[in-house]
Amino acid sequence: MQAKTGALERSSRSALWLGDGRLAVFGRDGTARWWDGRLDVRVRPSGLIVIDTNTWQSQVLDPRSSRTVVARDALLSSGWTLDSARQRDAGTGLRVYGRDGTERFQLFGSRAIALVEVFGSRAFVHRSSPESDYSIVSLTSGRVLRTINRDLPLMLRGAGSDY
Repeated sequence: MQAKTGALERSSRSALWLGDGRLAVFGRDGTARWWDGRLDVRVRPSGLIVIDTNTWQSQVLDPRSSRTVVARDALLSSGWTLDSARQRDAGTGLRVYGRDGTERFQLFGSRAIALVEVFGSRAFVHRSSPESDYSIVSLTSGRVLRTINRDLPLMLRGAGSDY
């Protein structure tokens, strides 16, 4: 058995400006290797970290996060892991954090979240599933207002991003 690593290894980070000198950093860590003629890929969330650029202090809000969306007075966080060797992937549902970093609520258990769009005080959460369903979530109450079993409609991007 011979293992090769190299150019296929990949990690990525993204950042969102939150205002007031604060920055949200999130992403994923990925590795890939050839093993016995097969490509094995592993992807893990790097976590959601908020950095205060005035003091350079940081706070880990969600170690399970690989994706973050800014909404009015909230950060919406979701994560996804993949292990192709074990043919396993898993999500972390959706977590919503307030301006002060406290977790407001968590929804969808360990389901993978494919996409989150925010419009006003509602989030349109597209979950990864064979049914391609999405839910409309109230960001104020944390309730699922409705679940629809079809593709997520095109939304106005950035319309709700007054953090």
